[in-house]
Amino acid sequence: MKLQKTRIILFVFLLQSASILSGFSQQLGANFNENIDKVSPALINKTNSGWIRGFLNIPSLCLNMTSTGTVTGVNESAIQNMTRLDNLANAKTVTIGEQPVKMIFSLKMAFTTNSMGVPAAGTTTMNYVMTAIEKVLNRNNFGSKIDILVVGNEPMWETDNADADKYEVFLNLLIDKVDSMRTANNWNYEIFAGAINKASQNTTNAILKKVMKVAIENPKVVGLDMHEHITLLSEAESDLRYIRNSYKFTKKLIATEFSLVWLWGNHASDQLGTWGTQNGYSSTTKMYEWLNQLIQKSYNGTPVSAEHFISYFKSTNWYQEDWFYKFYQLFKTYDFSQVTYGIQNLPVGTVLTSSSVLWTLNFACNGTYLGTDTDKLGKFNPLVYPYFKQITDSVYHLTSGINNVKMEMQPFMISPIPAKNYITITPNSSAISGDIEIFSLNGQKIFETQKLSFPYTVNFNKNISSGTYLLKINTIDNNTFTQKIIVE
Repeated sequence: MKLQKTRIILFVFLLQSASILSGFSQQLGANFNENIDKVSPALINKTNSGWIRGFLNIPSLCLNMTSTGTVTGVNESAIQNMTRLDNLANAKTVTIGEQPVKMIFSLKMAFTTNSMGVPAAGTTTMNYVMTAIEKVLNRNNFGSKIDILVVGNEPMWETDNADADKYEVFLNLLIDKVDSMRTANNWNYEIFAGAINKASQNTTNAILKKVMKVAIENPKVVGLDMHEHITLLSEAESDLRYIRNSYKFTKKLIATEFSLVWLWGNHASDQLGTWGTQNGYSSTTKMYEWLNQLIQKSYNGTPVSAEHFISYFKSTNWYQEDWFYKFYQLFKTYDFSQVTYGIQNLPVGTVLTSSSVLWTLNFACNGTYLGTDTDKLGKFNPLVYPYFKQITDSVYHLTSGINNVKMEMQPFMISPIPAKNYITITPNSSAISGDIEIFSLNGQKIFETQKLSFPYTVNFNKNISSGTYLLKINTIDNNTFTQKIIVE
């Protein structure tokens, strides 16, 4: 059959000198936030997520508390019945790239809950908080499943600045607690402080300063967790530069959350304009109103296609198609060891307004707008997933384990993804030349060009049927790289 603007998704494997590299860990992972009851091996395998991350709000879920913030005890029955922790722990049985999935677990200390405030050292309330954390980590030996334990989750939003001194004391006591538990139980997690957000825009925030002080000075802390929810990539770069340069922070960095959520919000009331009239909507329909229509279609079981969904964003003058790749590159530049991204939402009857925070646009598997596949998991979000997939399918891999990890970029970048009539092969370092061949899985050569210089664009102007093919690149220095191409 003739190629008719067929969608091509590139699942990238590295095969060097005709042998598959094995034993690597994934650098990019899946963030479930508080929804750890939604973790599933099927979703981890679908997205090739070698890391998973979730958090637990200790004050609201693990303490008995009055409406005025007085803590009266540990909610032991709630902790004992917290099967969501088992769900998260069971994900450790999944293997990606022949390596077991690794876990980041964050202890969220929302001290604004019922205005309870940060407990003072030596008080009964402090004892309740520490006991609750101890019971969570000891429950079914949950602590043994954790690879990175983050103490705190955006405390600058969830702790009053007036409690800054008490929070510093609390944080150091909590670190001592989880460190002693690690030693007593022969657990192996690393301790990170966190998670800070908008660091360069909140330089005077007293809580942020205390987190940084503890992260730098406490020898039991090996790194810092950063959240980057931004409008422009330049904002994220300012944050990362501020932490590395202004604070001279040399320990490890991870990012368990990142997104362009504030960019989406800035354009929520934009009118669809010409794109709207060309696609069956009024030109004056606003983006959030259009999204509400998509939400309802998905909820009713008749979602729009990914192509329809992404076509609006591509029609605007503000959407940058490769933002996810560039965001990831930014983390690489500032030597982050792990990053995780929001992985899935499902069809819900949410109603958006012009002031809604558009978290729903972020997720890599987006059932809210695109419905579910036959596997009952959210369909891939074209705002995110092409590059998410390219990264987790080994465009990037680790050269060593968690204690000495580096992100290593593979020699070629394939774009655009998804493609329609062509792909462009771009070297990720210096210019290079070589040959290109495309084979069917039964070994039939269907395309060949020789002695070309990269970057190079392959135009799919020959007959090709739907299926799986292998793109083979033979470089002038006698290296061979093979990449799987799925043509739909």
